[in-house]
Amino acid sequence: MKFLSLAKKANNLTYGLLYPAFFGNMIYDLILPYTEPHHFSGAKFWTGLLIILYYALDYIHLYGDLDESVGKNVENKSWLYIGCDALGSMMFFASFVLLKYDCLDWSISVIGLVPFVILGYKTKHSLHPTDLRWIYVFAGISLFGILLCIFAFSGEIKSIAYLIFLVIELLYYGVYVLYYYGPALAEQIDLNNAKAAAEAAEKATATSE
Repeated sequence: MKFLSLAKKANNLTYGLLYPAFFGNMIYDLILPYTEPHHFSGAKFWTGLLIILYYALDYIHLYGDLDESVGKNVENKSWLYIGCDALGSMMFFASFVLLKYDCLDWSISVIGLVPFVILGYKTKHSLHPTDLRWIYVFAGISLFGILLCIFAFSGEIKSIAYLIFLVIELLYYGVYVLYYYGPALAEQIDLNNAKAAAEAAEKATATSE
């Protein structure tokens, strides 16, 4: 009970405070007037918008899990799961802030490491091997993108390369979350429910005998 109480508090802190607070702050910064210092415009604006969309998609994946019965059940979330979620949300926000202050290399590096955070808990909580392979490929794409953006480009070209890198990341992650992970999770839930029903029926039969 004590563990569940602490887990629930950590769960509420991560999903009820960190995610919404960072999300709101990023949107506010993105729409700051042009007269404000470090405002977002041109490629920088679109890059910031893509970070926000990427962050929103991550929220759907890591918290919502596209199914309330799983996403809001604290018992299904280990400390590793919640910790990676909290770290991931901080990394998105840090990347956005670094972009705001024109620290492109750092911004690229931080957001490019997000798939590795996802991989950190997927090694313990993946649905099945295919699920894990998706994230391994995602991490590989991200690492390649980091190296390419930082070392192959400079100046305005680097800003465009970063934008393209985020488009690729968002598309891949979007396909994974919306077209693979959702249906796979629903299938897993059905299997778990069927298994639980079979076990309950077996116990009822054994009791009646």
